[in-house]
Amino acid sequence: MPDDLRLALAKSKFKRRVFEEFKRRNLEEEEKHRDKWHRALKTCSERRTALKNLKFPVVIQPDAFISSPRKLREVADLPSLPSTYTVSATGITSPASGTKSIEQEIDLCQLNSEQIARVHDATFTENIMIWAKEQEIVAVVAIRYKDGAEDKLVTNTKRKADEDEDENRLSSLPIREGKKARMVINEHNGIIEGTGEADGSEMDLDM
Repeated sequence: MPDDLRLALAKSKFKRRVFEEFKRRNLEEEEKHRDKWHRALKTCSERRTALKNLKFPVVIQPDAFISSPRKLREVADLPSLPSTYTVSATGITSPASGTKSIEQEIDLCQLNSEQIARVHDATFTENIMIWAKEQEIVAVVAIRYKDGAEDKLVTNTKRKADEDEDENRLSSLPIREGKKARMVINEHNGIIEGTGEADGSEMDLDM
């Protein structure tokens, strides 16, 4: 075999080995990065799930800013009245007054991360430590509304009340099964006023 042909074959084999080695190392690096990415996604998902499952106690006391479950529903923009539970406190630690001994029943309500975020957005808050029997509870105390927050909450509350009223009006319409139901809509304000024949615009619903 001529030397030049032998040399060309040797170069070709060498290039092929280099290419195969380069390809192998790339595949290994890709696999490492893929594993790291999957682990990061799993960790992120686990932390997100853990955060959603976290509960944040909020103090509800007659002499506090949040004096009732109804007030907390307004501040946190909750869909319904929250449930509460009571702890027997033997001491409280707060940034303003430090630690003091008390004998007092304190009502608390647990909110999730999204709900407590709305409390922080709407009010000035502080965290306190409640010393109860065989447990230490870090709870949130709302102090007062932030500027403009109350007006925004009142608007949202009124809007939801109007939506609930419309739903209740619609659900109260007498619709007979297997018949055509006629809903009468006022031409001026678009509000459903009743059923049957009327002067307003009408819609037929095949049930």
